[in-house]
Amino acid sequence: MRTILRVDMSSLRISKETAGEHFRFLGGRGLGARILSDEVDPRVHPLSGDNKLIIAPGLFSGSTIPCTSRLSVVSKSPLTGGIKESNVGGPVSQALGRLGFACIVIEGRSSNGPHVMRITGRGEIHFDPAEDIQGMGNHEAVEKLFSRHGKQISILSIGPAGELLLPTATVAATDQDGFPSRHAGRGGLGAVMGAKGLKAIVIEGEGNGEWECSDKELLKESIKDFSKMVMKINKMNKEYGTTSLVGFINRANGLPTENFSRGTFEGAGEISGEKITELIEKRGGKTGHGCYPGCIIKCSHVFNDKDGNHLTSKLEYETVGMLGSNLGIDDVDAIAEMDRLCSDIGIDTIEIGATMGVLMESGQIPFGGAEEVIHLLKEIPEGTLSGRLVGSGCASVGKAFGCTRVPVVKGQALPSYDPRALKGMGVTLATSPMGADHTAGPVFPGMGKLDARKPEGQVAFSRSVQINCAVLDNFGLCLYTSPSPKTMEFISNSVKALYGEEMNRDRLADMGKQIIGMEHEFNERAGLGPEADDLPFFFRQEPLPGIASFFDVPTEELRSVRKSFGEN
Repeated sequence: MRTILRVDMSSLRISKETAGEHFRFLGGRGLGARILSDEVDPRVHPLSGDNKLIIAPGLFSGSTIPCTSRLSVVSKSPLTGGIKESNVGGPVSQALGRLGFACIVIEGRSSNGPHVMRITGRGEIHFDPAEDIQGMGNHEAVEKLFSRHGKQISILSIGPAGELLLPTATVAATDQDGFPSRHAGRGGLGAVMGAKGLKAIVIEGEGNGEWECSDKELLKESIKDFSKMVMKINKMNKEYGTTSLVGFINRANGLPTENFSRGTFEGAGEISGEKITELIEKRGGKTGHGCYPGCIIKCSHVFNDKDGNHLTSKLEYETVGMLGSNLGIDDVDAIAEMDRLCSDIGIDTIEIGATMGVLMESGQIPFGGAEEVIHLLKEIPEGTLSGRLVGSGCASVGKAFGCTRVPVVKGQALPSYDPRALKGMGVTLATSPMGADHTAGPVFPGMGKLDARKPEGQVAFSRSVQINCAVLDNFGLCLYTSPSPKTMEFISNSVKALYGEEMNRDRLADMGKQIIGMEHEFNERAGLGPEADDLPFFFRQEPLPGIASFFDVPTEELRSVRKSFGEN
């Protein structure tokens, strides 16, 4: 049976309970949504002791099923004011799954300084003082923890942004090389962890790794077919990382450039996956690298600086787009340095890229000004007024400087997709309970046999993809396994093989609807009603240069998405 670990930071008391029938088949995002909805008043302040931080491995995490090392971090967001599930890869989810933990529920708020919570291989919990790593960046902090506890550990940590309680702060997770390169990046949940009084969580063991299985042969055959499909559809990701999307999205006129003022970037070739891979190979970095042992997608890349020293792992498409084309910057080394700084500070690269774009739009710093961006990033851990303002996110900076083009939904910045050219993605960004979050239901050109520039059919297709993504997040599957019918069939077979219970695609769809329905219901009680399900008006008002396209999906259709989840 799976165990729910409860941690009261006010008293440092620990309790354990069995995840009973109420949580049957809920893991990751689904389990987080259920607990938050049941136990937290949506009106509480996100940084108060009344909020909870839920750290939940996917239901399949810790099993032999590939691509199931995704961890859901769930709380009320200090950025959006609603529910937030922020997803992260790396070995942590596998370690927690093998230890038999359904989730960790962190409650209360410590009054006596930051702590490191340590989970041993036998599931014992210890609290260590964190004064010696207080204020440190993620990289230095995890090195200290590795030197103290050995390399065979997994770590969740926050950087200075989380300690400063900034609403764009991330929760960093170590990858298989020990770098804090994976981030539960969106929604500011690092600030919630900081408010609780936690600097880091160290997982020392991985349990016995033994799972009961009802039908080993069915599981074996299902994994074999699934693995072939996943590796086939991720061939480009393995070779070029997710930055293989740069050229594709640029050709679709959807690459945000200079604060979403246009959708194509003349320097796209200089920040493309091909260019980045060329530099990686030249400098002795790594391509085709997994974020955890046993990953078969291997979209992670290790990028070295000009002297061959490790700089960042890795450069995601969304990071390159928001810190590159969106700022008019075509220097990969500058973007990689920004990514390293964000990783160390523990701050969301998407939110920061959008924030800097608004600052440039407002004339505070010039487009293309990489040095100015780096200077401002370095102010964040110092806690200066400028650093705190930038670390407060895109919406706050837009208000402070009176900018009219502020790309946010529910207080959260849009990632690297212009919704005037990618209207299905625009529907997801507008209607997800998570705010503007592409991982909630990515819709790319060519999917569903739809014309990405036409509004017809986009709402229905986005809704179906959002449902499937909620299912992926529940089971801990990587987004790059594809939120497709084939993946849903694989999940059905795996549930039957592991648990001996039928879970057809209709039942999985109902699960996805129920998860999203809980999230919308939480948001509604928090004050984020149907009127929040739309994009900033400038996307409807300003035509996208080159294709003269607006975001013209009717508002009534967008609001129908929330209504449809309320009916399930």
